[in-house]
Amino acid sequence: MKLFSIWFDSILEGINVSSGWRTFIFGLQAIFIPVAIIWLLKRKWSAYGFSIHRFRPVIHYGFIGALFMMLLGAGMGFLRSRGINQNGMEGSLILSAIAVIMIILFVLAARLSQKREDRQKDFKFRIAYKLFILVVLVSCPIIVAIVRGSNVTGIIAWDFYFLFMVGFGEEIKYRGYFQSRINGEFGRPWQVFGIPFVPGLIVVSILFGLSHIGQFGVFNPFLGQYTINPWMGVQAFLGSLFFGLIREKADSLIASGLLMVFPMHSDRCWKWHLNKLSGDRFMSKQSYDRIFPGTLLAALLLILSTAALSAGTKWEKIDKIVKEYHDARHLNGVVLVAEQGTIVYKKAYGYADFGWGIKNRVDTKFRIYSVSKQFTAMIIMQLAQEGKIDLDEPITKYLPYYRKDTGGEITVHNMLTHSHGIPDPPMDSMPLIITVSPEEVIKKYFSGDPMFEPGEKFSYSGVGGYTILGAIAEKASGKILKELLQERIFDPLGMKNSHYYDVETVIERKAVDYRYEGKQLVHRLQPYYIINAFGASCIVTTVDDLFLWDRALYTNKLLGSDYMKRYLKPHIKMGENASYAYAQCISYYTKGQERRTVYWHTGGTASIIYRDVDKQHLILIINNIRNLKAREIATKIHSLLE
Repeated sequence: MKLFSIWFDSILEGINVSSGWRTFIFGLQAIFIPVAIIWLLKRKWSAYGFSIHRFRPVIHYGFIGALFMMLLGAGMGFLRSRGINQNGMEGSLILSAIAVIMIILFVLAARLSQKREDRQKDFKFRIAYKLFILVVLVSCPIIVAIVRGSNVTGIIAWDFYFLFMVGFGEEIKYRGYFQSRINGEFGRPWQVFGIPFVPGLIVVSILFGLSHIGQFGVFNPFLGQYTINPWMGVQAFLGSLFFGLIREKADSLIASGLLMVFPMHSDRCWKWHLNKLSGDRFMSKQSYDRIFPGTLLAALLLILSTAALSAGTKWEKIDKIVKEYHDARHLNGVVLVAEQGTIVYKKAYGYADFGWGIKNRVDTKFRIYSVSKQFTAMIIMQLAQEGKIDLDEPITKYLPYYRKDTGGEITVHNMLTHSHGIPDPPMDSMPLIITVSPEEVIKKYFSGDPMFEPGEKFSYSGVGGYTILGAIAEKASGKILKELLQERIFDPLGMKNSHYYDVETVIERKAVDYRYEGKQLVHRLQPYYIINAFGASCIVTTVDDLFLWDRALYTNKLLGSDYMKRYLKPHIKMGENASYAYAQCISYYTKGQERRTVYWHTGGTASIIYRDVDKQHLILIINNIRNLKAREIATKIHSLLE
């Protein structure tokens, strides 16, 4: 359906209409069809990249892109001065080569900007002069027309037309709606020099190229007239890659929307064409007079629709909540919010390393502590599905070294649901550095007398229970837990920024862990975390990777239907109006007339994954400072979602 929609749009845009209200009417669909789709699906405008909350990077990367767009304008001017058709083979190859150079230069410039930002905590994008230059460049034809005394009204109409109809029109449709939708479905699994490089960018660029194959020639299917131009498709594909990279790096289509206007007029601003620039150069004054009011109306409607969709946006309300907790020292990390499967908020706060003054970024990696238990439980369920583990068998079947008098009565299911009764030892009873094997650790620290009969009640075990489950997974599979996580979860889901954590491995972009001792910030050191708490607290990851994990839990990518149902089934009461599945707490509440179900789990009193499964909402908070407010923050944010 997406391919059909884009192709149909390209047919409408390719129909041979050249002036007046017909051009205006056919241009309108480029803006308002995607807007209508977004509104009908009750999606959030900001989720599609049309938001101003990232004003500085939008202007910064838009400015960088604009400088390189001048290369394309120069190329077009060169082709015109030599009488070369820019849509023919020779012209398209020249422009395609320029587009490749632009892509390489932008990637290098973006990488340099990121390094500067990482190095200097007070790094600023120096917005004012960049914004001024952008305005001048967009207004270039108007300025030249004023200087030369040309048809100023016509030139303004032309500029507005390409800015709102072609610029934001195509960006809303391609980079805004389609690319954002694909990003929401598949996440952003690849990185190219720090720029998210995603399936959505490639797919949309291919479709963008296909939609331009029939343009700039005779293309009127209603009259049976066709002229297919593959060379135009090639340069459109490369151009789309360039605009898509800008959209991804700035996380907004405003930057790429502004730049879309440059190929249409920048070549006319070069000195060898100044003598040819006039209103009548392109179309009649009558056509200008028709386009101008129509385009102004379209711009007004676009601005009003954006204002209506963005006024008091959830982004702003969420940001206010998050900032309040950050200012109160209860949050130092990254927050991601997805509504109905689409990311509507993602922002980093505070420092990844206070000693060096390195700020957190949205792709900073954090330990997620006990949120890791969900992954260990998934490994156990996968092995159970394969017949390698029986959830109702005692743990001594898989760990023969465990004491028989207690382990013979405790099942794997009891371990998964914290109904085993095995106590965790006091932290001060464990040495700071533990180098012995998991078997010796389990026998020495996690084999105490049970506090109650197995299955009698829920009693959360922070470390012992899932450490034992990690050992069971290794024994049943013949592989270490690190390999199981990588092969069975991280690789299949494209979680390329997730790692099994050990104290020896250097993990790029990992935040340092801290806690407050009174008002003093100190390093967070806990003895059993030196051995990674094995299956209980062993993962370092990012919010984007956890978003991929969340989306997978609505599918059967990792487990068959029956086992996924058992994985998510409420197994034991936690308390009033709350249950526990396998490594996920379940809470129930009523919103209006609806009964809603939330799956959640905190990690190390620092992080939380909070999933409204009825609406497919997600709230992720990952911190590198211990705090007791993660669930409180998530609950407040959740109250803002529909």
